[in-house]
Amino acid sequence: MIKLINGRWSCTSCGYEWSGMMDDGDIPKTCSCESRPSIDEYHPLNSKAYMWDLNKDFERRDIIITGEKKSNKYDTYSFQNMSLETLQKLFDESFIDPESSQNDSPTFESTLEFMKNHPRFTCHGYAVTIDRDDYRVSIEGVDLDAAATINELIDFVNEYRFADEFNIVGKGCHCHCWFD
Repeated sequence: MIKLINGRWSCTSCGYEWSGMMDDGDIPKTCSCESRPSIDEYHPLNSKAYMWDLNKDFERRDIIITGEKKSNKYDTYSFQNMSLETLQKLFDESFIDPESSQNDSPTFESTLEFMKNHPRFTCHGYAVTIDRDDYRVSIEGVDLDAAATINELIDFVNEYRFADEFNIVGKGCHCHCWFD
């Protein structure tokens, strides 16, 4: 819950404080920590979509992600710099469970919404082959390899500050996060 404490808007759950320079109208209604699922919700059997609910045309999925068919000799493969358009296509064709997440990350649907609001960001993650019981696409984080605007920085911090790896570097404020 977000409350005004000692003149600063603060989350009573995680302690995050919003900038005193922000107008009251800019303070979010809820902190991102409040939308994080409990540990019990991370169990694969508690996922809203099971493997059999996902589109199983793995060759099409791999072409969307990499531009080519991947060999089945890999259990998983990583991807980098996935654009909003590619991520949207994976959602549209049911290759990603919108309610899933990578460990403590926001849901994949939240990442899609973040990237719609900030299309200069890209995402990274991995895909699991159809031969495994846990066939899926997982998003491990987002990146911005350009100078971030103040709004991009604020939203990046608010959405991804709990990542296992969280970096804002350089004069241009390049952004990176990764959930293990």
